[in-house]
Amino acid sequence: MNKTYAIALTLSLLSSGCGMMKNMDEMHDSTQHMDATTTHMDKTTSDMKDITQGMSNTTTHLDANTEIVKNVSQNMDKTTSHMDQTTSEVKTLSEGLYKLTAHLDATSSRLDANTEQVKNISNAMSGKVAGTLKATHTLFAEMRKDSAAKGRTEMLTTFNTTKDIGAKLSKASTYVDSMEYQHWDPSFESEKKRMTMMAEGLQQFYFDMGQYMKNRNDTDVSDLSTSVEFQNLETVAVAIDHVSLSQQEFLEGTPYKIYSPLDLMEEGLRKVKNKQPRNLALKQVANRAEDTIYLMRVRHNFLMALIYAQAYESKAGDLPGLLQKALSMAGRWTPVFADRNADQINELEGLVHQALRTRNFLKEMGVDVKTDKTIKGILARADFGSFNLTKMRNLGNIETADAIEGFEKAFNELIQ
Repeated sequence: MNKTYAIALTLSLLSSGCGMMKNMDEMHDSTQHMDATTTHMDKTTSDMKDITQGMSNTTTHLDANTEIVKNVSQNMDKTTSHMDQTTSEVKTLSEGLYKLTAHLDATSSRLDANTEQVKNISNAMSGKVAGTLKATHTLFAEMRKDSAAKGRTEMLTTFNTTKDIGAKLSKASTYVDSMEYQHWDPSFESEKKRMTMMAEGLQQFYFDMGQYMKNRNDTDVSDLSTSVEFQNLETVAVAIDHVSLSQQEFLEGTPYKIYSPLDLMEEGLRKVKNKQPRNLALKQVANRAEDTIYLMRVRHNFLMALIYAQAYESKAGDLPGLLQKALSMAGRWTPVFADRNADQINELEGLVHQALRTRNFLKEMGVDVKTDKTIKGILARADFGSFNLTKMRNLGNIETADAIEGFEKAFNELIQ
């Protein structure tokens, strides 16, 4: 083999070897790519398996939903059938209601006719009832007026012949109670009517009392007087704070104020002092202002005398005699409470407060009270020292002890 051929062969072999090496590298690369492809195909196969399983589950779920839809469809068929039945029943009911409505319309027409008849009967009865009530009210008013006149007449007729002061006080209270306005009934009479009756009552009062004040002396208001006329005036003066039970009953729970003659007199004199307008009733007081002041003075002093008579001897029959007896007594006197309960002592204290009310009113008017110095001197000798109120309370007589204490306090104010 020549050298040139050998070299060519060698080069050819080397070139062939290099190609084989290149082919082997390419085969190695292809093998790696096939491994990667196989791995990817495995993953893809797994994914397809999962998708297949999901599709299977979906198919199962669709089968279940198909069954539900089938059941719902069956229920809807039943509901539709029930609604058809209900519609038929409603139709029947509507027909019945239509007939009932027609019947009710007919009944309503008959009731309207009957109602009109009842209305006519009611109107007729109301007219008769109103007429009866009016007649009753008229009768009541007439009886009230007659009773008032009778009360005044009886008092004035028997006053002069009655010697007992207690009996005179009773008659005086009856006289004040008989004033017509004291029996005013707001349920069928106007306030204007009440005002008229107040004015008439005061006018009549001043007329009746005029006979006892015609010779009055403003400086002589002594409780030692034995004049029958003066004693008549004294007892009426004390009774003017009286309020009838009828007035209390009729006006209870109403906005109307209860008035005693004393209330009207005080209000009238205040209007005079303050130069204020007066209503019809208070004009009667203003017209007799001086007589009213005199009456107040008599009232104040006589109440003081009554307090002594009631506290010392529990009676007022012969009041002038009691006062004369008191003047002849030496030393102090002790109120008698042994046989009295708390209510009776409180009632006696009420007399003290009435006297203080009148005294304070006269001072308010700026006039001299003209207190009877004789009776004031007698009251000033009262002795409360014998009452052991602490012992009384310890023995359980708490109410009585409290009543005595209250009386003593008011009494001491009165004799100042």
